[in-house]
Amino acid sequence: MYDKSEILLGIKNPYLLAREVNRSVHKKIKKPLIQSNCVDILNEDWDNLLILDACRYDYFKQESELPGTLDHRLSQGSSTTEFLIENFQNEKLHDTVYITANPMIYKKTNQINAEFYDICHVWNKEWDNDLYTVPPEAMTEYIEKYSKKHPNKKLLIHYNQPHHPFIGPTAEKNLDFSDYAEPVSNESRMNFWLKVSTGNVDISTHSLRQAYVETLRYTLPHIKDAIKLLNGKTVVSADHGEMLGERMSPLPIKGFGHPNGLYPNTLLKVPWLEHTRGERRKIIAEDPVSTVAEDDLEHQARERLGHLGYLVE
Repeated sequence: MYDKSEILLGIKNPYLLAREVNRSVHKKIKKPLIQSNCVDILNEDWDNLLILDACRYDYFKQESELPGTLDHRLSQGSSTTEFLIENFQNEKLHDTVYITANPMIYKKTNQINAEFYDICHVWNKEWDNDLYTVPPEAMTEYIEKYSKKHPNKKLLIHYNQPHHPFIGPTAEKNLDFSDYAEPVSNESRMNFWLKVSTGNVDISTHSLRQAYVETLRYTLPHIKDAIKLLNGKTVVSADHGEMLGERMSPLPIKGFGHPNGLYPNTLLKVPWLEHTRGERRKIIAEDPVSTVAEDDLEHQARERLGHLGYLVE
């Protein structure tokens, strides 16, 4: 169902109507056809799973020099919310610690309803108010701390990059992410990717792709540092990919971002890099520790999801 603001926005912009046609076809026809080929995260073999948010397989393959064996998988979701729901909804993950720079697990707690042994909300501790995100280097100390604190637990580590706000010279020159520093909840309902899609951001597709690649290049050395800290079998993957101006189907409009319910390869095909360091850990499930936040994080979660370009309810 669509709310009034979304319907009005679609009427005003034919592009959005065309995108909704594509979404309807993908949901009803494409998703059922590919569902059995999508990766089930919980049935895969890993001790540490590093999730790069919105990381495409093709760009990762092009840029990565990380140790390990690279393959690819099809994600179960085209957005973080869909990824979390499809993989973890109603699961009791008492052998897993979730270390996340993304507030979505907090904002959608009731809907996802997953029980992790522990959750570390890095987005509440290391948010960079100039970059409007958690930079990848800020994750390192938490990975080191929690790997030592929980040597018999799986670690699920969720980075924000290469999801925008982008980091690098092209973004600094062409994009002002302070324009998106407030939660998007008014009647315009236009986040960063919607503005790009409808021609309301003055940036070429080439520059947009360059900004994305520079963010990935900035991130990968920090992923390499994380791998060096972790014993056992580490997998580097993504929750979903990113559309950067490629044509969609069945209506051949250009696609940008990662909306729910659209399933082109650029969104579903994600890297799957495996690397083992030292001995495998003995994973033990135990009763979860208290994950009640010290403060009410609702406002901060909503605000920071707005920074990341989500349409915040």
